[in-house]
Amino acid sequence: MQKKSTSNKQSAKTLTTKKESRPRQTEAQAQKQQMTHLINDAPFANACAIELFAKQAFGEDFDLVSLVVELDKNIKTVKDGDLSDLEAMLVSQAKALQLIFLNLTRRASKAEYIRHLQAYMPLALKAQAQSRATIQAIVELKYPRQVIVTQQANIANGAPQQVNNSQTINTDKSPRARKKKETVQNELLE
Repeated sequence: MQKKSTSNKQSAKTLTTKKESRPRQTEAQAQKQQMTHLINDAPFANACAIELFAKQAFGEDFDLVSLVVELDKNIKTVKDGDLSDLEAMLVSQAKALQLIFLNLTRRASKAEYIRHLQAYMPLALKAQAQSRATIQAIVELKYPRQVIVTQQANIANGAPQQVNNSQTINTDKSPRARKKKETVQNELLE
């Protein structure tokens, strides 16, 4: 009995020395790991980007933490299926892009020099294309396209066409299974 308790004490000592010999995470490493997690966190990363531009537009009174919390709420709302905020944002963007297009085309029409015209018109047309793409996104959000699943497409392009409506199903590739092939007839989908 004495030997068993001595060996248990030695194994416990060995475990504690092994645990102690592992390098402990320093505070600097913990901060680096936390920063890596924050950078990969979508609301935080986008809040940082928004903050940079919002400070220029609205001044220095800007709270990053409040912005992250608000973005988290927006993400949860979208995940729950409420897309009304996104629709409102897209409509506003389409209107803003339309106004940018109108402003740039007005400037281009008043340009006295060809280089001014060449500067304004491509920007105007890009804004117009972006406005159209935004409107298309709104339509696809409101009225998603229906997906049609077909099993067969008959495309002949003017040449004689052969349609094979049966297929052989063989899920097992062993030699014994090759002898037992099952033929299944395609069904017409309605």
